[in-house]
Amino acid sequence: MDTTPIYELRERLRAAAIAGTSLLSEDFRLRRACEAFRPLEAASPVFAKLEQMTAQLLSPDCSNPQGALLDTLTLADAVICTLGTVEVQGMMEPADILEESTGSLAVKIPCSKLKTLIESLTTSGSGNYSYVCDMRVSNPEIFEDYRVKYAMVQALGAAYAELAEMVKGWLEEGDETWIPLLKKGFDPRGKMSMVRRVQVIEKIAGAAENEFYIKMLESAVGEVRAALIEALRHTPANIELLIDMYKTERGKNKQLVLNMLSMVEDARCYEIFQELAKKKQPFEVCSILYPSTTDGASRVVAALCDRQFSDLLAIPPSERKSVEADRAMGTFCLMIKALVGKHGETVCECYRKLLLHLDVLEHTGNSKPMIDILGFSGELRRKVECWSLGELRLDGLGEYHFPVRSRKFSWEVVIGSLMAQSLVVWQDKDLMKMALEYYEKDKNVNFLTAAVIVKILGREDCTEWLEENAAGEDALNEMERAFVCFSWNRRAESYVVDMMYEYIPGDRRSSIFRKVEIPQARKIADWMMRHRGHATDAILNRWIDTRDSKECEKYGKYFYERALTIVDNEEYLRYMRNCGWKQCKGLGTDYARIKVRNDSLWKFNNYLQNLPGDEQAIVEEISAVIDLVWSGKVELMELDTPERIEKWAEQLKDLSFYYALKK
Repeated sequence: MDTTPIYELRERLRAAAIAGTSLLSEDFRLRRACEAFRPLEAASPVFAKLEQMTAQLLSPDCSNPQGALLDTLTLADAVICTLGTVEVQGMMEPADILEESTGSLAVKIPCSKLKTLIESLTTSGSGNYSYVCDMRVSNPEIFEDYRVKYAMVQALGAAYAELAEMVKGWLEEGDETWIPLLKKGFDPRGKMSMVRRVQVIEKIAGAAENEFYIKMLESAVGEVRAALIEALRHTPANIELLIDMYKTERGKNKQLVLNMLSMVEDARCYEIFQELAKKKQPFEVCSILYPSTTDGASRVVAALCDRQFSDLLAIPPSERKSVEADRAMGTFCLMIKALVGKHGETVCECYRKLLLHLDVLEHTGNSKPMIDILGFSGELRRKVECWSLGELRLDGLGEYHFPVRSRKFSWEVVIGSLMAQSLVVWQDKDLMKMALEYYEKDKNVNFLTAAVIVKILGREDCTEWLEENAAGEDALNEMERAFVCFSWNRRAESYVVDMMYEYIPGDRRSSIFRKVEIPQARKIADWMMRHRGHATDAILNRWIDTRDSKECEKYGKYFYERALTIVDNEEYLRYMRNCGWKQCKGLGTDYARIKVRNDSLWKFNNYLQNLPGDEQAIVEEISAVIDLVWSGKVELMELDTPERIEKWAEQLKDLSFYYALKK
């Protein structure tokens, strides 16, 4: 039905109201509009009523034209309002929704929130970052709206890098339905936003989008090209393309192609690195091969380390403190870290040779700082300082870092640490056997971390063995370094290895994430519970299978009882929430009595905000805390008047239910 006549009629009625009713009899435009509207009379009773009122208005017998005009105009406005039509110039076009995308199209959410969120994602301005974070917590469902999804892809190019990186992390947790949005409007000659798009696509799809990577490479430049080259690693069939690119790429991109080739198990790659070892410094080749776990990389690195060590052995004892000896030892220190993740007989033989000649390692070089001899400066100099002979050691594995060993530095510490890291990255049977052999031979604590990793990955109950070997603080610290390499992952529903490791030259970094089987995980976790300590409890929290309600109840109770006996127990609140623990009685009041005098009101409120438990438990505990403050048993400088106490108490009462909902 064409509703244009009613809009024309309303316009003529408004014009008549402005001109005055004395001119109605001469208003031919209004009469023409009335005639055009007459065919709609049969469409609806209200249309018929409007036509009758207009005809009466134009009749010479109308006794009250002023009132009739107002009534007619009011009815016309009401009819148009009920039609709910918005008039837009131009042709109608379909909504910009990709057919390949699935999921929610629109989410029921107030337009004010939706508009503000989209503006925060797509425009620059103060407060955008915090608003997006808050919405992610308070209204996570809004991010399923297709309009927000489009905005999130645009946010990958946000001027505020922290916002762009945060959104990138969220997108990487998504599924393949994001891919069409990320590919729409992709510019291979673009800037950082396109780099992030590539990184998200390869994180979600991996090899499935290999054709896209190759097609975009045809015209890609700069950092986008580098990101696309890195994405080629997901498909082994790209080896031919990478070898060709190795011959044609220049500068950083050529280095990146080498990095990708290092991850491929292929005889041609092995030959490339064999040739490269003849042209480049040996530690540069080791840097390229550092993150690789291929057989070829293992053979090349082991051969280079063995060759460099042979040069050290060839130095006469009288010259082991010379500048030449310093240079040789400095290069060797930079190379040996590349043994991480390498495997096979040649690697084990390399370790055995090093351990056989510990006296040479201990007494060669160090006549002057290695970094001066190798010529490093600036930031790289600072990083390489930790690799000088006196400090080449492992401070920790995985996410948690423990205090540096109190024992005097030795090369056994270095070798044992490298073996432990290798076993986390790659479970080489020969190296596993070797690690146990060197530890069991004389209970050498330098190899205990590696030995514990072997036991964790075994299928037999190792808790009795752990108990027998947990003698002393050093031994427990080594065991903690092994335990922290593993954790339970909710999304993977499995125990995983999730760690980042670094190689100093070129600031190379690599990460590993893979599922592992730990059949005896519960027994090991119970063993950790019997050997309580801050570091052990932090690791125990990472080991809990959150799908098992009985296990969560057991460990939640353990953490609750521990928290009641520890002054600095803030971390234990997180552990309890991880277990779904429902009690918090005594936690807030103990904190108030013991620590609140030394802490700010903000820290006190933050502690209360993070209490574990259900709604009733949290409300009761916060009420008990408020009673302590009102009674004067707990004093805070910021609550120095009854008015301030009352205002603070009311805020806590209002928020206590909100805290409960967040658990």
